[in-house]
Amino acid sequence: MDEKMVEDWLFENPHDVKFLRGNVQVDYWLARQLVVPSGRIDLLGRTTSGNIVVVEIKNKQINSEALAQVSRYKFDIRMILEILNPIRRPYCYKAVIGLGAIHNKVLYEARALHIFIKTFEYKVELSGDWVFTDSSKISMCEEYDSISKNNIFSEWKPSQAELEEFYYSDRDNADG
Repeated sequence: MDEKMVEDWLFENPHDVKFLRGNVQVDYWLARQLVVPSGRIDLLGRTTSGNIVVVEIKNKQINSEALAQVSRYKFDIRMILEILNPIRRPYCYKAVIGLGAIHNKVLYEARALHIFIKTFEYKVELSGDWVFTDSSKISMCEEYDSISKNNIFSEWKPSQAELEEFYYSDRDNADG
């Protein structure tokens, strides 16, 4: 089974993507194959509670590399959402969906990184800091800003009134 077949099926059946015993469920997909600074996100979804889920699909056994990959993607999405709305941001879940059994080492690592794991045969329910040079940070911020203008993120963009309330209330509190 190739990765695209799995992605196609998941894209057509978002309500079948559930984590934490069904407490986290994809409501619909915002994007597929979304390019971000650290790579290409297979599926980006919105949960029924209004949060985000970043999904990486593997047509092989899930390994540490896949966990790192989805963590980088989640970081990119968090940066984009922070640019869009400094007041409130949805929670971002991470998930890797792969083929076959999972080694205990990978399960422990996924648990430590708060990454959901799904396999084609059975499911296991589970519930990073990066350091960059200043020039890399500037370049990434510019790329995040550019991506944040994509309409798929419009739901999280605050109104002008929300921004003014946020910034003015901060100043009022700072003055004591």
